[in-house]
Amino acid sequence: MSATELAKLTTNAKNALAEALSCAKRVTGPATSQTNDRRSAYSEMQSGPMKDSRLSDEVFDLLYAKHKPELAVLRLNRILKEEPENVEANSLRAYALNKLANATKDWKYSKSAIASADKALSLNSSDEFALIGKGWALIDLGKADEAIPYLIRATRANPRNEYGWYNLAWAQFLTGNLAECSSSLAKALELSPNNVIIRRGKRMMMAGNVPAHLRRNSTSR
Repeated sequence: MSATELAKLTTNAKNALAEALSCAKRVTGPATSQTNDRRSAYSEMQSGPMKDSRLSDEVFDLLYAKHKPELAVLRLNRILKEEPENVEANSLRAYALNKLANATKDWKYSKSAIASADKALSLNSSDEFALIGKGWALIDLGKADEAIPYLIRATRANPRNEYGWYNLAWAQFLTGNLAECSSSLAKALELSPNNVIIRRGKRMMMAGNVPAHLRRNSTSR
């Protein structure tokens, strides 16, 4: 996407999404609890088939409660040194590397996240966390169009994982597919109406606010 195209999308997005996202308001309604609204991102992540895994609990605690993605990566590296074919560790490593990329603004970690996700997907092509991890990394690298097929697969692998829908919404927003974006975002909010991350993302999209790194990475391709 060129700088001109991105600027035009940002200009048009506010009004278009404000109208389209009215469906999300009808589905979810207003937040009903300030206590729920302050729930940590870590608690919001406890969904899907990995929620009972001790490893995923440990990794998500490092990522979302302690905000230590570098420690999560080191923990997973140690596991993968002994068990390189461990699907869960590879898919969680993709997640942790994406968090590290966003924390440090060093997008080489996004490329490493793709490698970890690809390894997990070579072992289990329907692993939802690997699919989301690869989609997330592609978005951060300015390749939202390439992210969409992986994120669609993630929503099919587990339609109840709100982060599959949320990341899909961002990819659709960045590629100008605003009607599809509003539908995906409404689904994410239906599944997790008080999720602070998703609600913040919704406000950004409605304002046409594209994060700086996405603007840079999209125009530098």
